[in-house]
Amino acid sequence: MAWFSKLHAVFKEVVSSLLNFAYPPFCLLCEARLDGDERHVCKTCWQGLPNYDDSGELPDDLRGRGFSHIISLWPFGDEVQKIVHVLKYVRMLSLGARIGSDLAGIISRHQLYRSADLIVPVPLHKNRFRERGYNQSALISKSAAGGAGAEFRDDVLLRVRNTKSQAQLNAVARQKNMVGAFEVANVREVKGKKVIVVDDVCTTGATLQGCCEALLAAGATQVLALTAVRTEAGKPGISA
Repeated sequence: MAWFSKLHAVFKEVVSSLLNFAYPPFCLLCEARLDGDERHVCKTCWQGLPNYDDSGELPDDLRGRGFSHIISLWPFGDEVQKIVHVLKYVRMLSLGARIGSDLAGIISRHQLYRSADLIVPVPLHKNRFRERGYNQSALISKSAAGGAGAEFRDDVLLRVRNTKSQAQLNAVARQKNMVGAFEVANVREVKGKKVIVVDDVCTTGATLQGCCEALLAAGATQVLALTAVRTEAGKPGISA
């Protein structure tokens, strides 16, 4: 009904105005007041984040992980750490779509990624999903797939073990923590296909490796990695 739609729109505008008055929207990074069309991070700060400029070739520390290439949006730093933290733990979900939109541009510029059959997120275990209420990697990958015109599937790859958080583990412990953590729900969905696996952060590559091993065992022909953040070898990071 037209009158209800108008009333709902007015209500949303009033609520938004009241919230902005009570909690003025400021940039998470520079604390400047945001313009009306900006969410959480101002355009100046977002555009000023240092981007990875790479071809997807694997650095030495990520070779042998199962994925043939990796492309990341940002190198690790204090500002991107804050963005990922509020996305994962403070429910600023629109950041996931914004990150995914930028990753979609990367996909479109790289023929290898552009030709992939599926885009899948690193899954959360069902217990962790119930606690958090959403999967930040799924938010990112869904937006990336939509912007790139690729097929997004969040029901292909499952996390079957409720693994420990990777954040406080060393490289060896991270690797052991991911052994047997993932399974493919339906082999027919990935057999003979090129798959992009999307995660928010890559530190040692252990989580991505666990996903790749499950996908390749199910018959995927190639697995590509795509992440929002990547930690350079030998430097501290957020999680794997």
